[in-house]
Parts: sequence; structure tokens; C-alpha cells
Amino acid sequence: MLESALTNRVFGSVFLLNREELFPTVRLAEAGFSYHMQTKGVPYLSHPFARMWKSKAKAHPLEVVTYVDRLRQKEAEGLIKQMQDSTLDSLRDEFMMAGLKVIKDNSILKGLVDAPAIINRPELRKNVKDYSGVNFTSAKPHVTTMMQTMLTGGAKKALNRMMMDADILIDAMGIDLLRLKIAMATAARTLKSLEIRRVKETELRGLILALIDCGLLRQSRNMFIWCDRCDEWGVVASIVSVLPPSKLPPYCPACGRVAFAMGVFRPLPPLIDAIQFPDGLLGAAIGWHFKMNGVRFDHGVDVGGEECDFITRGSRRTVLFECKMNFVLSAEDSMRATLLENRKQLVRHINLAKAIGVKLTAAACVLNLRRDQLRGLAPGLKPESDPEYNRLGGMLVSYEDFPKCVQKLC
Repeated sequence: MLESALTNRVFGSVFLLNREELFPTVRLAEAGFSYHMQTKGVPYLSHPFARMWKSKAKAHPLEVVTYVDRLRQKEAEGLIKQMQDSTLDSLRDEFMMAGLKVIKDNSILKGLVDAPAIINRPELRKNVKDYSGVNFTSAKPHVTTMMQTMLTGGAKKALNRMMMDADILIDAMGIDLLRLKIAMATAARTLKSLEIRRVKETELRGLILALIDCGLLRQSRNMFIWCDRCDEWGVVASIVSVLPPSKLPPYCPACGRVAFAMGVFRPLPPLIDAIQFPDGLLGAAIGWHFKMNGVRFDHGVDVGGEECDFITRGSRRTVLFECKMNFVLSAEDSMRATLLENRKQLVRHINLAKAIGVKLTAAACVLNLRRDQLRGLAPGLKPESDPEYNRLGGMLVSYEDFPKCVQKLC
């Protein structure tokens, strides 16, 4: 697996990404509110993305089910509003009386209220070191009344209806709709990276099926399947069981024909362990390559108070290797600036190693950029003037060229 990160074009292109790009944080919006969630998987798409969104039905099946889900969610929200409307004034009164009585019974809090200073958390903590000395006795009856209010009258009826009807309770949380949005957002972000890394959707699909077969990926959320060829509005289904590769893509439960499918698959050990390695999957792959090729190396070497990623030691050659998991989806100017910072660090480590007596014969910084991407950025970099860097033939190297680089330098 680790060697494949360096030698398999598709595997390296998909997984040799900075963790924030591999598992991006996506923005989701609902009912006027927006929130952020970090994705933790890679998307499986049974067909080309563009084809999956062209529907033969009057409306796309996912649009229909989304509309229906929102109607059901509104019904659940109506019950929540009924609870709020029947209890809000009473809850406010009890809350206010509890607060006022606590202030009245505690001179520290009363003094804080009467003081001209603005009441904020730092001011509160300055006056109230901890709450062991605050008397809450007078508030307890009101807290009890607040809890009882939630369980009586109209609020009780609405709460009972929600609790007794599992569908309404689930609709209130909008779980299926949220899962669908996460899957769609994950697919959209991944396809952007595939375009830049020049990976075809069919290649991604083949890679995911192979990794599932090897036990390195597992379905993490519902897989959504839909068919737009049967019924007026099509058919949508959600699958929660773990599917073997032979069942992908699944078939329409209504007409039996091949359906569209979309889901998110989560990396399992040892793949996720390598991704979470301090130097990322690239660092783990480099160390594994050294080991498999009999190259003696030290990892995390201290040179003058800074840490070098790898130093290989042969009978006549000592080579410094740094590895960097850069952002590869950024604008070119930003990526060039990052490359200059990478080279600057390599220069600094070369000179620190020299200062403590380490006699290097070569130095390179291995990057998670594809060969063609690095070649496109290199002409815009100002040449390095450091004499020690130039004496050693210092270089920035794509992970694709790393195995040949080891053969040449080590």
C-alpha cells in the first residue's frame, strides 16, 4: 500500500493530499443557518458525475426526495414550535425569577450588577472564582417548575407525539437529508481535486473498489441509489449495510435495472494510520521505501535545534530528505510561495547540518505535487543562491520521481 503511494499514479494522486484537502471542511446551509462539517471519507460515484445529474424524469429523483424530506421536516418543526409557543412565556418567567432570587441572595452577584463596569465573562470570573460559594437554593423550585412545564399541556402533547412517532423524531433531526448533503459535498470537492491531479472518474471508482476489496475502505454513511427510469418521479433508496464490490453499483429496487449510486467510504487501518502519520502518507511511504530497499536512515533528526525529516547514511553518501504535504489545490502564486518556503527550510537545514559536522553529499525536498504540476510551477521560482545548497545539488522533487532520486543519490 505505502509503495503504491509513490508508484501508482491514481492512488498517489488521490491520497497524497494535505489532510485538509483530502478531508475538507464543507459548508452546509439549512433554514437560513450555515454550519461546517469535516468530511472523513472519499466518494464513490457509480457513473460519471455529469451523467448522474441529468434526469429523464420530470424532476431529478434526489430533488423530489429532498423536497419531500423538507415537508416532513417542517411538520416536525411545527411540533417544536407548538412546544415553544405553549411554554415560552412560562419558561421566561421562571427563568427570570430564578435569576433574580439568586442575585438577591448573593452579595457578590448583587455587587457585580450594581457596579458601573460592563458585565462580561472575565468580569464575572474575577468576582466569582468558583461557584461553591454561590447559593442557588432559591432557584431550585423554579428550575423544577420549568421542567414540569415542558411535560404538561400543549408541550406534553407535542413532545409525546414526537417521542411516540420515530419518523417525526428522525425528521426533526433531518438525518437522511444531512447525510445526502455530506455525500454530495464530498463528491463535489473530490472531483475538483481529481481535475487538477488529472485523474479520471472511472479511475477513482476502480481505486475505491480495489481498496474496499483489500479491506482498506468501509462505507461510513448511507449509500444513496436512485433510478430515473421507473415511475413518474423516479425511485430513491438509502442503503446502510456494507456492500461488497460485486454489488456496486446496486440495482433499482423497483425495476431491477442498474441504478445510480453515491456514497462515502472511510479509510481503515493501516491506510488511515498512514494518513495521520506526523509527515502524512508521504512521510510513511518514504520511510517504507527506504526500508524495503535496504537504505539505512534516521527519522526526525535534530540538527541545531530543528528537526530534519530523514537523513540516509551509506558507506560514502549521506543525504538529507525533507518531505512536504503542501496544498495542491491553491492558486499558482500561493503554491510558488509555498515552494520557496520549502526550499528555504531545506537550505537552512543543510547549513545547520554542516555547522554540527554532518557531511552531506546531497539534499532534496520531496513534495506531494505531481511531476507535471511541479514542472509547471518551477519556471516561476527565483534561482537559489545559497552556495552550500548549490554545491550539494539541492532540489525539489515530485513524489513520482522520488524512487529514481533515491537510486541516484543513495
